[in-house]
Amino acid sequence: MNAFLIIAFGILVSGCQKKENDTASSPMQWEYSVVEGTAILTRYLGHESEVKVPRFINGYPVVALSGKVSSGSVFSGQRLIEVTIPKGVLRIDNYAFSVQTNLKSVNLPNSLTHIGRCAFQLCSALTQIKIPEGVTNIGMYAFSCCFSLREISLPSSLSQIESKAFGVCSNLETILIPRGVTNIGASAFGSCARLIEIRVAPDNAYYASKEGVLYNKDLTLLVHYPGGKAGECIIPSSLQKIDYGSIGKCPKLNGFRVEGGNTNFTSDGGVLYNKDQSSLILFPRNNTGQAVLRPGITNIAPYAFAFSTNLIEVKLPDGLNHIGHDAFQDCKELSKINIPLGVTRIGTEAFGRCRNLVSLSLPEGISAIEEGTFIYCDKLADINIPSSVTRIGNVAFQQCTSLTNIIIPNGVTNIGYRAFGGCTSLTSVEIPISVKSIEKDAFRGCINLTNVSIPASLQEIGNGAFDQCPKLSSRVKKQINDQRKKD
Repeated sequence: MNAFLIIAFGILVSGCQKKENDTASSPMQWEYSVVEGTAILTRYLGHESEVKVPRFINGYPVVALSGKVSSGSVFSGQRLIEVTIPKGVLRIDNYAFSVQTNLKSVNLPNSLTHIGRCAFQLCSALTQIKIPEGVTNIGMYAFSCCFSLREISLPSSLSQIESKAFGVCSNLETILIPRGVTNIGASAFGSCARLIEIRVAPDNAYYASKEGVLYNKDLTLLVHYPGGKAGECIIPSSLQKIDYGSIGKCPKLNGFRVEGGNTNFTSDGGVLYNKDQSSLILFPRNNTGQAVLRPGITNIAPYAFAFSTNLIEVKLPDGLNHIGHDAFQDCKELSKINIPLGVTRIGTEAFGRCRNLVSLSLPEGISAIEEGTFIYCDKLADINIPSSVTRIGNVAFQQCTSLTNIIIPNGVTNIGYRAFGGCTSLTSVEIPISVKSIEKDAFRGCINLTNVSIPASLQEIGNGAFDQCPKLSSRVKKQINDQRKKD
């Protein structure tokens, strides 16, 4: 049976164990749990900046270090600089060393097999790490935001690198994928601004590298384009698919060129299209100023313009009917774009964090404002929602702090979670009789909201929907409370 034990000061240590831990930290400095006769360290209570983890603690062999998302890392609140983990430890579990911003040196044992989610996230002083042979899995975000990390040595035993495992390691320049890796998650090396080359061991059966770009073995799938690689991206003749998000923040990427014989893609003027040029797949990330799209394009693919941080204006063509998710995400300078009549769908976060977008007119025919479509568009002050819209998704306009009023058309039936959360300039909202539900926190933090019309036909108001709206009149607050009593 599993047991849980929190060690108290003064517990006696056996003479045999004391001998084995002469140079390690005292057992009295640790909180731990006991699972099947082994110890999992959960909290360091000491104050040393250089720590040697004990092999045994009160007779139990130490097999893992494990933090929690709620309470932080094992070393939360400490100024850890160096740590040595002894032989016998099998796992560095989730959050074990997360946000240890002074940590410079980690010595990992050969017994290690697993590094968990966010295990070393935001260890921003860490410059190098050697993952020992035996480790088979590196979890999501395990080393993300390790801004100083320059050298990573991965073992041949490694089989899986999970999503964003090394994301935003902004000083990482090159990495070698060893022969045993069978799965690399989405954006495993995303936003690594200086990464210029991803190499792959020749005997890896699942992945290959060509000109520093990561592909699957037969070069039919582009897995990741290094964020710091300059020049032109050459699309191999064999390529059939590009993973969404595989070409992210690449500010030095100046265009695409497709090799002859490719039956799936073509390029023109450095822009990547599908073969018949009806879908714009990717736009050069370093383009500045204005982009005028050619007639005949009916679809803008997900992430097509994402992270084009110098793009100011986009002219979309008549005949366009779909804008994919994240299509213009993080186009921070984008201030002007037209959405032509005929567009019926705009994907999630399509314009998220377009921080200079001031106004936008949406055409009739769009049925929903999807999740996060305009999230963090700080300067967005004027937008019309067409009468064809029936749903406003979760966080659709969250933190649109310049939005002063919004007209929700009759026909909308649902206003999603935090749809207008944090819209601090919003003063007035008229909710039509068609709205049946307002989700949790929908207008939370709209600190200047003074006037809201609540129709009698409304069926549900979620918890906190109008919390932190101090300027609402007592009359409106009573309406809200009365309506909630009906729910």
